[in-house]
Amino acid sequence: MGYDGSWRRWAKPLRLPSAALMSLATTAALACSTVMLGPSDRPLVAYSFDFAATGTGFVVVNPAEAKRRSVMEDAPARWATRHGSVTFNQIGPGMPTAGMNTSGLVVSLMWNDGVVYDRRGTGPVLNELEFIQHLLDTSGSVDEALTALNDVRIDGRVPIHFFLADSVGNTAVVTPTAGGVFVHAGEDMSIPALTNTSYPVLMEKISGFQGFGGDRKAPSGDTSRDPNSLERFVIAATASRHAGPSSPTSDQAFDVLDKLANSETRWQIVFDPKLQRIELRITGQEGVHQIDMRKIDFRCHERPLAAELTKISATDLSADLAPVDPAALSAVSRQVFAALRGTADMAPEMADGLTAGLLASVSCE
Repeated sequence: MGYDGSWRRWAKPLRLPSAALMSLATTAALACSTVMLGPSDRPLVAYSFDFAATGTGFVVVNPAEAKRRSVMEDAPARWATRHGSVTFNQIGPGMPTAGMNTSGLVVSLMWNDGVVYDRRGTGPVLNELEFIQHLLDTSGSVDEALTALNDVRIDGRVPIHFFLADSVGNTAVVTPTAGGVFVHAGEDMSIPALTNTSYPVLMEKISGFQGFGGDRKAPSGDTSRDPNSLERFVIAATASRHAGPSSPTSDQAFDVLDKLANSETRWQIVFDPKLQRIELRITGQEGVHQIDMRKIDFRCHERPLAAELTKISATDLSADLAPVDPAALSAVSRQVFAALRGTADMAPEMADGLTAGLLASVSCE
């Protein structure tokens, strides 16, 4: 089935019942890391997306002043978008792994086997990746995002938790639990970093390392081996502590990401919430791609602007942005689903319908 010029006629939109929701497989864990560096008035947020199965995906421009609907079938959440955003997506528009909006809110995901989703809750439902988009669409700061947590319920299958940061240096960790989401923020989040372990466990275990109250030698980010979740947290915490009173450069942030890297690293992203800039490095590609969000058109269009990450070439990534081709979106989704064959309930043949459903979930009216 090919693209005939209008996504509205391209495929029958697919809505996801709870039992079918699966964007990533539980046996293909993400070894991702996020850390905020620098002073509160000029922070940078460094994110490593580490996923062995595939690094394919899109950078997507999400419109401001639009209406959005969850692709979940039962009690889908509906909301108005207040902020435009740029996100990095493997599944399609509206289901990002990380991104930043025009007010400087940054949200990223990391795997956490300890996550449990609330199956008894009520209210509007969205899936775990749509939750990131919802926060970016509706909230301009960490405080606003935390206030909005009670507006929706996450019905997910993939055990992930979320790191939030904003342009004035506020950070938070949001962890889904059987009783609803649990938050660490403010004085309860003395280290602005997160890896693949629950934040209280990371804070307990880091106390055994030198510089944090213990006598265990802290890891330095030796590139000859893959650091585990705790080791990456210690590396990130050390980098954040030693960032100094002035804002680090993006080169310094990428140096930190190199220390956090492992054999599964696919994307390295540095977000600058104050200057509205994003810099991206992709494993296997040379150079750094840049996005100046102040130059992006965030008006709502029939098809969102996007660029396929495996095909970008320009240093200025905005030069590669174009109205997204649903056939290309579907092809990437098929690659992701095929990489997870046998471990997810999302078969590759569902890609066309899900792509149509995601595109149809945004309305400019």
